[in-house]
Amino acid sequence: MVIVECYVMKRRITCCLVFCLFLVFTTTKAHNDSSSFELRNGFIIVTASLDGVTGSYILDSGAPGLVLNSNRFDHQGETVELGGVGGEMSGLIVSGHDFIWESVEINSLDAISIDLTYLESATGLSIAGLIGMDLFEGRDIMIDYAGKQVLVGDQNCCDKVDLSNFVPLTLVKNDHVLIVKMSYRGTELLFGIDTGSRSNIISKSAAEKVFPEDYRRLDAIKLIGADQRETMTEEWLISAFRASDLAMDPIAFVIQDMDPIRKVQDISLDGILGHEFFQESQIMISSDRKHLYVKSSSIPLYVQH
Repeated sequence: MVIVECYVMKRRITCCLVFCLFLVFTTTKAHNDSSSFELRNGFIIVTASLDGVTGSYILDSGAPGLVLNSNRFDHQGETVELGGVGGEMSGLIVSGHDFIWESVEINSLDAISIDLTYLESATGLSIAGLIGMDLFEGRDIMIDYAGKQVLVGDQNCCDKVDLSNFVPLTLVKNDHVLIVKMSYRGTELLFGIDTGSRSNIISKSAAEKVFPEDYRRLDAIKLIGADQRETMTEEWLISAFRASDLAMDPIAFVIQDMDPIRKVQDISLDGILGHEFFQESQIMISSDRKHLYVKSSSIPLYVQH
């Protein structure tokens, strides 16, 4: 008798991007500012303006600076090699743009131009581009998933927030990538923070080290990465993770090859924490980028001991 394990087929989108690139920009205006956003299939959608043209943008902590949809803008520029979850790709460096989002204004901005059609299919919107965290260097950022509000403030504006209900997770910044430290059975693991990823992702190499008693297979997954290729993989529910001396409830991870990131830029990640980790939560990134604060009462992932 042959026993076949049947999984429910699911389709997931991630737009975690890592580039071998440093983007230069100048800030002309910034104040404490709260803005509402829309959640579409796990993506944070905000309205911003580029060179006077208003459009829908995804707030994506996995993207460097500003990434523009090549299908929405006619650009010419220098070719650059890019890497993300799923594979490698190429794009263009485009210069001299004026960007406005709420009270954040940036002049003479360099950006990356790539094809973001797959994100338009995922959100059902015309997507102008991605807004990365590097545009807010030196500022505090708070994202309230439940209230669908994002605060971008001047340095230390979040000092006014009561942090007694937040869990501080240590952050490491490598290029534009924000990385949080977690551990699995005493082994330290590094996970990138990516608000532009629908799913949590764990690398194949890290998944191979998970004990059989610590995981349960959930679904077969068709994953679409930043290179827009579809790959088949699995989703596992994995336990025994810890962060900031707290035990964590089991976390659902999609298994994926992370090698393309290492090839383009020397960043070794064991995985990605995406929307499924932070949904219904409040998260705050301090201006010094040394901590990611997660509201412990908002998400079920932390269990006090």
